[in-house]
Amino acid sequence: MTLEPTDDVHPLWPEVDYPIDRAHLPDGLLEICTIRIDYPEGT
Repeated sequence: MTLEPTDDVHPLWPEVDYPIDRAHLPDGLLEICTIRIDYPEGT
């Protein structure tokens, strides 16, 4: 399937409007050891 070039890709849905080549998707692991949430003063 060949898609026409477009600047507006937001209405396109993967696997619905175009196929996904999973061989080109990233893979790996993300580890987060600390999460910090700052709240504004007075709330």
